[in-house]
Amino acid sequence: MRRLLPTTLLLICSTAFADSPDFHPRPQRPNSREQVIRMKIVDSVPEDPGRVFSVPVVCNEREGDFELSCTGTSRLSEHFAKKCDADVLPDEQLAHVLDPDGNPEYAGSTTILLRFGGREQRLHVPVMKDQYCQTPEKQGVLGCDAIRAFQWEVDPSVPSLTLRPLGTYPARKPLAIIPLRVTPDGYFANVKVRNVRTSVALLPGGSYVQAGPKLQHQWDLNSGKPLELDVKRFSSVRLFHFKGEDAVELAKDIRETDLTVALVGDPRHPDPAMVIDSGIGQCVLNRFVYCVDGSRGQLRIMARVPAPAPRPANATPAQPASHDQPATRQAGEAYQ
Repeated sequence: MRRLLPTTLLLICSTAFADSPDFHPRPQRPNSREQVIRMKIVDSVPEDPGRVFSVPVVCNEREGDFELSCTGTSRLSEHFAKKCDADVLPDEQLAHVLDPDGNPEYAGSTTILLRFGGREQRLHVPVMKDQYCQTPEKQGVLGCDAIRAFQWEVDPSVPSLTLRPLGTYPARKPLAIIPLRVTPDGYFANVKVRNVRTSVALLPGGSYVQAGPKLQHQWDLNSGKPLELDVKRFSSVRLFHFKGEDAVELAKDIRETDLTVALVGDPRHPDPAMVIDSGIGQCVLNRFVYCVDGSRGQLRIMARVPAPAPRPANATPAQPASHDQPATRQAGEAYQ
């Protein structure tokens, strides 16, 4: 099964470590320099529409690659916490996060010095036991707490992450500007999903469109009526595919279909503590160059990227580019 964002665990962490109910960064002046960082594809291949990425970081002076999540709080794996000499202490709140067999999923929490994008941040983060980390999380996860200090732009065709000061003007007119609500839990947009307008999180750490109990109810998936969808079950998650008129409509002229959708949670017994249960993951986001600016509350769709070409059967996987020297170039101000 492909990468699914563990929203229940993530939200417990983001609630525990959020430093304020909302985050309203102060815009900075345009014309500042930007940093372009090459990313790695993790647990996937270049032609996979749901591929997720990692970015280079330095944690307690130890180099690592963290999954680009941008949702909730950052976190470490237990193995990498030991590797970077993090002092992991018991955490009463995290101790209540248990697997189906009643075993704790977190080793505790710790305070780290994280260097990312030329900035150092001291963050208090949870530490997840290694057996509960999905492949992209084997070292750590870069959350909203670490990236919200930047305007950030993803080009999945490179792949690259461009960091700029908040409030920087785009160099060209976007295809669309979608309003965002920014909280410590992440970035939220109101879009149409299968003809229902709803608030969804941006989920760069997840492969699929994700539909929680509320959205499932709005689709009338649990009323007993026949469901004209080919649903496949994987453990507690049901997957199906958007085709034809079933689509995600980001803006008036940007309507995406041919997408895998994960139905998560229990519609009969929804968890009232969940802040994020629905979101748009990489199968949507990887179709665009997109830019997120928390200070302006904007998701800018900058360009559409071509779908990755299928790899020949005898092809050798490409090696990821080096992260040693991120490039810099001048940001433009042609369009506000």
